Formats: sequence, structure tokens, C-alpha cells
Amino acid sequence: MTFEPYFPDHRHLLGITMVRRARMLPNAATGDVEVARGARVTQTDTVVQGAAPAPFKLIDAARFFDVRPDKVEPLLRVGEGSSIEVGDILAQRGRRRLLAPIDGTVIAVSRGQIVLQGIAEMVAIQAGLNGTVIDVQVGRGVMIEGYGGVVQGVWGNNRQVIGGLRLEPSDGIESIQGGGLEADYRGALVVTRRTLRPLSLEVARDQEIVGIIAPSIAPSLRRAAEASPVAILLVEGFGTMRMSVPVMQFLETVAGRTASLDAATPGALESRRPELIVSVPFDPNDRPVLPNINLTLRPGAQVRLARGDSAGSMGVIVNLPKTPILMDNGLRVPCAQVELATGEKITAPLANLEVTGA
Repeated sequence: MTFEPYFPDHRHLLGITMVRRARMLPNAATGDVEVARGARVTQTDTVVQGAAPAPFKLIDAARFFDVRPDKVEPLLRVGEGSSIEVGDILAQRGRRRLLAPIDGTVIAVSRGQIVLQGIAEMVAIQAGLNGTVIDVQVGRGVMIEGYGGVVQGVWGNNRQVIGGLRLEPSDGIESIQGGGLEADYRGALVVTRRTLRPLSLEVARDQEIVGIIAPSIAPSLRRAAEASPVAILLVEGFGTMRMSVPVMQFLETVAGRTASLDAATPGALESRRPELIVSVPFDPNDRPVLPNINLTLRPGAQVRLARGDSAGSMGVIVNLPKTPILMDNGLRVPCAQVELATGEKITAPLANLEVTGA
């Protein structure tokens, strides 16, 4: 028995490749595209800017004061159309005061409830890579084509930043604080081969590091990472995994270059990958092409073990058995024989593999 060709997930580690990326305003936001089709852009150029929809906040004043809805009006200190700031008194009963949780405007007061509208947030989207604008969506954004090195990870905390890429000090990110290194790392994207700890996050915030590329972080720190103002890209995922040798070797070769970190948070219907795009030189007479994401697994393909005992390891497929293999759990599944970067050869289910090359 043989099985059908297998189309794996792709999580790229490419030293140089053609890159096409959409740079769009958030959903429901509209604005102005600042560049024309065919324009050359650099990483830091603003390509579109606009206003995100102003958020609304519904406050149940009747419940707050434990009164009937028709008893709220006499307690109000604001009316429809009133401008408010955080901490302003919306209503008061004796010493008990209902304070505004946001800056904005009182939109309506009805049936004991107060409706507030916040201030629209201005959004500016940078190109994130050196290249050419190949498509424009009026009021929404652009598609940019360029060239660079790409490292895609597993998770990000939904931040986007641009900065110079720097390797952490030999004693880790924590040693940046009070070690006379603060100025060298301020505004930088810092690469660490270590699992992030609470102190790592604190130092990165306090020393104004704009981004971190790390192998992993404890699951218990996920909320802290999500709340951090620092963009965080996890290459391996949640746990205590260290950075794989191929990823670390690539990052060491591009240290000092300017990079764009898109720490996207993966979603069920989200095609964006958390990734780092590095500006690297290339031969204009030998331009790289787009990665082919429709390739089936084949011998010679560079892969990453996404699951199983060897999760996070990278290697090359050396053989694809024609029939399913009996695994330790008693299941027969399609497998590949993979030679890891260490030289060890293992048999891994195809479902555990991600392609890292083109």
C-alpha cells in the first residue's frame, strides 16, 4: 500500500529569498495610502495611515449604585456630548462615585446605562522591508515585493517593530541592566538563545529594547508576554526549548543588520506567521525567487520537527518509505526518515514535519 503525496506546513528559515507582504490597516480601519504602485520603499517608510474605529464602553450605572434605572438621571454629573477624561466623575451618590474608565465622549444615557465612545487611535503602517509596491488597495494598504532573509517562528505577542539586530551579551539579556550596556541595546531587536524568564521581560522593558527573538518561554508567562510593550517572537514555542543550531547560526551571520519583526499572534484563520525579515545584500544578476509553498515532501527537503520527542530539531529528509510505518504507540502512519543537524537519523510522522527551505 502507498499513500498520497503529502503537503506539509511551511515555517521558513531562508538566508535570502523573494518576499511579498501585504501591509494593511486593521480591519474596519480606513485611511490614506502614502505610496503609489511601482514606488520604491525602505523598511521604515510609512505606506498607509489612518484611524482605527473608536471603541465604545457601556457602563451600567444603575447596577453600580444598586438603584432602579429611572433613579440614575439625578445622579449624573455629565450629559450626552460631554467630553471626558479617565477619572472624571460620571455620576455620584453620596460618597460613592462612578469614574470614567477611558478618555472620550458621552454618547448616550438611557435606562440607567451610560454609553462612552473612546478616542479613535491613529495607525501608521511601515513597509517593513526594502522593495517595490506592486499593488495598492485604496484606503486599506499595499503589497510590497522585496528581498531578504526570513526566520518564521511559532508565536508572537502581536507587536510590529523595526530595529537593529543584536545578539544578547554572553551573560544574557538580564546582564544589560546596570552593566553599562544600556545605550548599546536601546531600540534594538535582541536575539537570545535562552528561554525567557520574568526578569528578561522586565529588563527588556526598562532598557527600552523594542523586540526579542527567543526560543521559548514558560506557558505561565504567556499573559506577561502578551502585555509586554516589547515585541516578542518565539521561534520554538512554549516550554524550555533552546534555539536550534541552524536558526542561531543564521541570526549570528546577520547580527548588526536592520530587521523588521512582525510578532503576529497565530489564529485559526490567520495566514500571517510570526517572523523576522532581515535586510541582506544580494546579487542583482541572480535574484532569488518566491518560496514554493505547494511542494510535496521529498528527499533533500529541509524540515523542522514541530511535534514529538525531537520537537524543535531541524534536519533533511533522506528517505520517504512507500508504506506507513508502525510507531511505538501502535499506529501505522506515513513517515519520513530525517537526518538531524547532529547527524542522528530518526523516523518521524509526516504530520510532525514543517518545511523550512524553499
